[in-house]
Amino acid sequence: MAQCEIELEKSVPIRQKCRPVPLALHGKVKEMLTDMERRGVIRKCQSPWASPVVLVKKKDGSIRMCVDYRKLNGVIKLNAHPLPHIEMTLQALGENKWFTTLDLMAGYWQIPMEEGSKEKTAFAVLNEQYQFEVMPFGLATSPAIFQAAMEQVLGDLIGKSVFVYIDDILIASNSEQEHAKDLVKVLKRIRECGLKLKASKCKIAQKSVEYLGHIIDERGVRTDEKKAEKCWRSQGCP
Repeated sequence: MAQCEIELEKSVPIRQKCRPVPLALHGKVKEMLTDMERRGVIRKCQSPWASPVVLVKKKDGSIRMCVDYRKLNGVIKLNAHPLPHIEMTLQALGENKWFTTLDLMAGYWQIPMEEGSKEKTAFAVLNEQYQFEVMPFGLATSPAIFQAAMEQVLGDLIGKSVFVYIDDILIASNSEQEHAKDLVKVLKRIRECGLKLKASKCKIAQKSVEYLGHIIDERGVRTDEKKAEKCWRSQGCP
């Protein structure tokens, strides 16, 4: 499995101040940090690097903790690994009739950090400093690294029955029997690499699925009207 390595244009550490967390959210933030430590996602550290944390309120009222890596991203050497062209991917689906979409559980967190790069992911919150043991969200290079990792995992299956755009995996087959075989091949590769899927978000052997903002079925590919309407309204259209 590929690792996330951070290469820099400049070598001087960037250390930003710890942003204040509202007192009412201290408990929730501590719970998140404890859970991430328990899962091996982060650990406490003493690093010359430090990025601040931003708290984002989700639709359900819960809080998401994000690390603001903008300063770090400004000195990272970008990864040139290309991402697939979405339109070309959709065109390659042909007249398939059976579909499966797979969702990796916290996909980025399943990619380990290269040892020498861990200290660069350090962040400060509640007067403590932590670093990531796995690839964090927010790094400029994370999408390309994850794409390369998934291409390494699924290899020769990609472009035939399997299509991957970062952490969006689609299996498309012409018959139910072929689809069962294709699905077994993909799940075997994923298991062999020690990756984990989020079962509740996987759609197995469907006649119609949503993929990359489109609805895909045996009739072809069309824009997801619900998402298009949401985008339309967000631009101030009636």
